[in-house]
Amino acid sequence: ADADMVRVGAVRLRENHAAERRVCALAHARAGLAANGIAGIETSLSVTLAAHRAGELSLATIVAALTTGPARLLGIAATGVTPGAAASFVQVDLAASWRPSRETLFGRSINTPLIDRELPGVVQRTVLEGRPAYQR
Repeated sequence: ADADMVRVGAVRLRENHAAERRVCALAHARAGLAANGIAGIETSLSVTLAAHRAGELSLATIVAALTTGPARLLGIAATGVTPGAAASFVQVDLAASWRPSRETLFGRSINTPLIDRELPGVVQRTVLEGRPAYQR
């Protein structure tokens, strides 16, 4: 079941439409795994890193899917890191893992089939426009 959930994200990121139809059918069949309003933003990095560990996604694909891709869709210019400019970045420990729980998730929606499952990748620090926004 865990691998099936990881593949849902991996398939959508790769835009493999035939496989996506099969995975979507599987996801609909397993709809009872979590209530409506599933938390995804807090686990999306870990789910994609699990796909990377399974050999299904490259780190470059993950970075683009979680940074420049959404920025492009929202019409935000992705400027990268420029000397002298305020940078925005996330520092991730790829070797570490974590277990989401109702206590550790920040969002209001704590519905996820990933509760208490070991997930790869731990965000250590987030800097937004040169200012610390999160520190573990």
